[in-house]
Amino acid sequence: MLRGKSALASAEQLPKEEAKRPIVVQAVVEAILDGRKVGYGTAKYSKEKNDFDEKRRNRIGGVLTDV
Repeated sequence: MLRGKSALASAEQLPKEEAKRPIVVQAVVEAILDGRKVGYGTAKYSKEKNDFDEKRRNRIGGVLTDV
């Protein structure tokens, strides 16, 4: 019975731990023209970095969000 309770408790904590993980997305794009690779680009999306940058822009502009 104890094994079942510990598994249940860890299953309940899983969503909390998942919420703490940073969200990062990596996009890779290749431009191919006439069968030859003519361009390449990457972009990294990070929610934490975007939120930080948005707060900084708001502070510079005089907008208070965390009051």
